[in-house]
Amino acid sequence: MSKWMKGCLVILALLALAMWWGYRKMASVASGPPPDVTIHAPASRVFASLANGDSIPTWMGRGNVVLVSRHGMVLPGDTISVQLRRAFGGRFERIRWIVSAVVPDKLVVLEVRSDTTGTLLGTRRDSLISMGDSTRVVSNVVVALPDSIRRAAKSDTGTKGSADAMIDMTSRMIFSAFRMESKLDLTRLKTRIESGK
Repeated sequence: MSKWMKGCLVILALLALAMWWGYRKMASVASGPPPDVTIHAPASRVFASLANGDSIPTWMGRGNVVLVSRHGMVLPGDTISVQLRRAFGGRFERIRWIVSAVVPDKLVVLEVRSDTTGTLLGTRRDSLISMGDSTRVVSNVVVALPDSIRRAAKSDTGTKGSADAMIDMTSRMIFSAFRMESKLDLTRLKTRIESGK
């Protein structure tokens, strides 16, 4: 066997291992507890940063462009537009977060929608729990896999079992990505509030 062929086999084996490890990591994130942080500040102060249109771009979606339709406290119906930079090519994909519920000092609910199709991708509920002089923020994420993906999966595969497996894997990957992003957002929110910015 030539050195070139051995090199290709090693690269393929490493790629397969990386894919297996990535899938296992995403599966563990999907099956774990919802992301949360404890912030050393009262609920009113945490809520003031979590639900304020001027504050949201400072902690949400780092590295992306975040535009909010309102200055000051957000209200149901307000839009948070996030332009996600693609890893290669530098192009942007845009999603919209629509504020669907706001309960002062207790809850902010966002619906994540595709900017191009308006399709509901998921819901994020950030709940604030007062704990003396600190506040625990828990981010519950629900993914709504679009019907177009379900139909495409069922038409591309010959059997129902393989289509269901593909849909399950896709759903877990999207759910894990939303959960990881929620955790990063909450961590940045905590840092921002506790550093006094």
